[in-house]
Amino acid sequence: MRYLILLLLGFTLGFGEVITRSFSDERELEVRILEKIFSDITKKKEVRVVILGSRRDYFSKNISTYSKRLKESRSCRKADIVFLAGVYRGKLPKGCGGKILFSSRRKDIFLREDCVGAFFWKKGRPNILFIRERLRKKKIKLPPEYNRFIESLGSRHPKPGGKGA
Repeated sequence: MRYLILLLLGFTLGFGEVITRSFSDERELEVRILEKIFSDITKKKEVRVVILGSRRDYFSKNISTYSKRLKESRSCRKADIVFLAGVYRGKLPKGCGGKILFSSRRKDIFLREDCVGAFFWKKGRPNILFIRERLRKKKIKLPPEYNRFIESLGSRHPKPGGKGA
């Protein structure tokens, strides 16, 4: 079921070419989706990513194993994107301020006012969510295939730090 949903999501997002080929496992597919999202956000073929959070080792290993276009950076200054992988509490490291912040948890969109979006799993299904106002603030223009994943903050969503996040 998960593969069928990912297949449908892939064609909707223009991942058809990537998804129609065989993957060794779900981790590779997850990395390919992140690769597409990060490349479209930055408009770069090779994207340097700082990975922070409780699932850092998981994503670091999978990115180094399955991606040719995502490169892990240990320094925020050299990174294009700061990726919150799992739970990350506290302030971002020095040099990360002002960078594009993306998460693997929906909750971070509401806890961190600078988080532009998230790719996360809910009930076994992949979800992508971007916040329109934050994309505009960072001057990020995504291809039209992402329009259905872009929402405005408003009555549907709790405010950062509020209940229900």
